[in-house]
Amino acid sequence: MSDIWSEFAKTAEEARSFLVVSHVNPDPDAVGSVVGLARYLETLSKSVRMVTPTPIPENCRFLDPEGEIVLFDQTRADALLGAVDVAIILDLSSWNQLGEMAPALKDSGAYRVVIDHHTDPDDDIADLMVRDPAASATGVLIYELIRELGGRVTQPIANALFAAIMTDTGSFRFSNTDGRTFRIVADLIDAGVRPDDIYRRIYEGKRWGTVKLLPAVFATVERSANGKVAWMHANRSMLKQAGASFEDTDGYIDHIRAVKGVEVALFFKEVDEGRVRVSLRSQGGVDVARFAASMGGGGHTRAAGLAFEGTLEEAIAKVVPGLESLLRSHS
Repeated sequence: MSDIWSEFAKTAEEARSFLVVSHVNPDPDAVGSVVGLARYLETLSKSVRMVTPTPIPENCRFLDPEGEIVLFDQTRADALLGAVDVAIILDLSSWNQLGEMAPALKDSGAYRVVIDHHTDPDDDIADLMVRDPAASATGVLIYELIRELGGRVTQPIANALFAAIMTDTGSFRFSNTDGRTFRIVADLIDAGVRPDDIYRRIYEGKRWGTVKLLPAVFATVERSANGKVAWMHANRSMLKQAGASFEDTDGYIDHIRAVKGVEVALFFKEVDEGRVRVSLRSQGGVDVARFAASMGGGGHTRAAGLAFEGTLEEAIAKVVPGLESLLRSHS
């Protein structure tokens, strides 16, 4: 067994109850990793509870058909997080990505394990840190954990991990897609995954609001730095008029990232009054994860995000010039 998993194996053997959690606004890598690991721990006759700080997206619900993933509720923090031996934190390595669940996890007394593929972890978040930024998805690490511990990848586990890996590699288009990824995916398909079915469930169940909202959002597109920076925004009024939610905007940013000459694309979303969520995508010349981290966010070199306290106008006025300055320093 590789050194990276030996200590986890000891923890898994000794502990009886596990809490498996992930970040706010969980994406398919987060949800798939949570479900895949929970299903594996259940094969070891462990007691497992799955909790997320915010709801899982609609296109991930097929991975949890019985609705076993519980939404964190501060008023029930002790019931949700208490009395577990080990808390396993997936697809993140900083406290702020756990939202309102962070203080409760800190106070829970559980042994904390982080399994992640992001950079720049918080020093105090884990008693045991398993982190590999070279992994294309956290789902890759969960697969390797199961295999290293001698486990069997059942079809529910395989479906969950395939969804995790497929989405975090942009359907195997991104530069993080490597031989390691494809070897794992081949094994998941042999375990019963139907790639066409998973793809359809993730990407082809769009709601009508997605189509209605798109023209309004694309009408806001702007650019600067000789076309190297492009951004758009969506506010709550636009969503209300289209009968849409921010979940319906998934993939919008990829349209402007794909424009010739754009090096960094941004999507500003007014999620509440005085609160803006910013998605960042890079062609690779700019490390948007490092930029996002400077403003309290995080992510990957080519895909990152951050939260901004203020109006949409203030967020744009703060973030865009910062990226323009970063681009000038690279030229």
